[in-house]
Amino acid sequence: MQNFSSIVEQKQIIKHDHWIDTVSLVLGYLWLISGLDKVLGALFVPGFANYVKGNLASGVISSVYQPLITNFILPHSTLFAYCIEYSECIVGIALIVGSIWNFFRHRRFLSLILAWANVLSLLLILNIIFALGLSIPTIDITNAFDEGVKLDYIVLLLSLLMAAANFSEKN
Repeated sequence: MQNFSSIVEQKQIIKHDHWIDTVSLVLGYLWLISGLDKVLGALFVPGFANYVKGNLASGVISSVYQPLITNFILPHSTLFAYCIEYSECIVGIALIVGSIWNFFRHRRFLSLILAWANVLSLLLILNIIFALGLSIPTIDITNAFDEGVKLDYIVLLLSLLMAAANFSEKN
């Protein structure tokens, strides 16, 4: 009687980890929905500068990120608003199409496309985290209705893991 590992090696039962594609598909869905909300809502671009100014005035934005926002992003707020909404859509589409295609026909170049799309996802979510001044999640017993861990941190962790998994994929 053969052991399981020899059967897997002989018949090549496990060729590709489909969990990588599944998680990338979910991340792609999140980015696509986020981007389409901004594009189709038509309120993101005109309201972006006021939203950023409000966050600056309230002290929400990280002090490290404030000079970049004040000196570079605010003067070009319309351009950055368009870049944000369309880059979210593009990353979402790349993750969805790449993961579906990779699920059925695994190729190394698809893993690299997914890896770079996850790197862009990582950069987008880091931008959001820095812009919102979010801190490391902690336990807050005074607010039982707060979920504790924000979705942004989960997306950050998953983007990092998926980029690493796709870059390390073998043929």
